[in-house]
Amino acid sequence: MRLDPVRFCDENVSLSDLVTAHVVLGGVTSAVSSQVFDGVLLPVVDAAPRNALWRRFSSNFEISITGGIVILAGDLDTLDFAANSSVRVIFVHGDVSTKVVDASISTPNAPVCIPVSSYNSLIQLAEMSGAEIVDSWAELLPSAIGCERLQLKSLERSVSGSQDEEVASFFVQVILCNTGHQPHTSVIVQGPTKSLAEELRSDTHKMISRLRNTLRSGYVLPGNGGFWCACAATVEQQAESLGNQELLSFAAARLTDPLIQLGVILLENSPGNDSFFSRLALIRRVQKRFIRSVQDVGATKFYSRYYDYRNAQYAVLALKTTEPESEDGRVFHVDEYKSMISAIRKSFRVIQLLLSIDRHHIN
Repeated sequence: MRLDPVRFCDENVSLSDLVTAHVVLGGVTSAVSSQVFDGVLLPVVDAAPRNALWRRFSSNFEISITGGIVILAGDLDTLDFAANSSVRVIFVHGDVSTKVVDASISTPNAPVCIPVSSYNSLIQLAEMSGAEIVDSWAELLPSAIGCERLQLKSLERSVSGSQDEEVASFFVQVILCNTGHQPHTSVIVQGPTKSLAEELRSDTHKMISRLRNTLRSGYVLPGNGGFWCACAATVEQQAESLGNQELLSFAAARLTDPLIQLGVILLENSPGNDSFFSRLALIRRVQKRFIRSVQDVGATKFYSRYYDYRNAQYAVLALKTTEPESEDGRVFHVDEYKSMISAIRKSFRVIQLLLSIDRHHIN
């Protein structure tokens, strides 16, 4: 998807304002049903408007329109548009009467009437064209007419449903001209179910979110932060239990913060939770549930399955200094940087062991 890189990384711009996906269900046997198209793809199912549009596009598969764009969220049953030469195209989310369809073909310079089955598609068309959505032709004001330049293309694709019955064979592709990137993308999914289309749209949105997070932070991060939540909660418990061992407690507590921060960063890979504090609160809730689960089930039973990563030994390294030791022989000047590096390296070793436990025998 071609996106503006500056706006794409802007923290104040919502991802939904940059890119959306319109998903059309395709057939299970069609070899060409899974395709991606620029712009908004409008399936035309009813025979009358489909035949009328086919005749309008018969001489040229493309129609360029500059301004005169009307977005109607209601039925179109009037011929008043024939007297309005400023209107070039009407997108209708409602019923288009037979007389309107006939007039759009027979009347010279009549606007193109295109039915829109999805209201979400109607919203996308309004965003592209700069037009306002009106509920009826009588409410149309000059200020509600869109002024952008659009390109309309006719596409013939055989799209079938779960029983291989034909759902649509004619589409109108609406593309915004004079732009470096299209604000909308349409996908025809090879598959019969609505859940598959929704899953694809969700996965695509997550992928874009992860890409955006990578560009913002400069780091390539994994997608699942649940394990890191558990690690942070366990390390935090370990730090509290080491209250009588000051240095070990300090090192464990210092490791908790970056693990929590990593979980907060990972949440940026998923839509929602835009605020840092909302992500932090969610991480804390997950950790509390994790701790309660351990307490409810019992630590022995719980960790016999998930491995007791509280047993990891986190290193605390002292500064290379000639300062005298304290009365009990301990040095209280800790090299925080080296200690943190060592602790993270050791924790990653524990994670490597965890990931390979099901595949290899570890002594």
